[in-house]
Amino acid sequence: MSVGRFYQIPVKLFRATRVSTQDGLVSSQLGCYDKMVYVHMRNRFVYYTNNNLEYSESLDSIAKACGFGRSSVVKSINNWCDMGIISKSTARDENGVRHTKYLVKDLTFCILK
Repeated sequence: MSVGRFYQIPVKLFRATRVSTQDGLVSSQLGCYDKMVYVHMRNRFVYYTNNNLEYSESLDSIAKACGFGRSSVVKSINNWCDMGIISKSTARDENGVRHTKYLVKDLTFCILK
């Protein structure tokens, strides 16, 4: 077995079954898909930010990296967006191709239960 790249997942996130906003107004269950999608996107966001770039990645690329179907990734991203942890915006480049840019906040902005 070859040793590849590994993601580190915070223990609090690994053990959490729910996530709530700091004000407690929004709460949602966390599944394994949500956790993996968040860890992947946060890792990529930090990498892009450290290189002075905006984080943009296709849903298919995220799905492939996580080993999930595209629809599972869409549901997970929407769940995190509802919580305010992930923000997304779309724009077209000079060739008319639409790109989605993501802002992935650190989990200090929420409460894990």
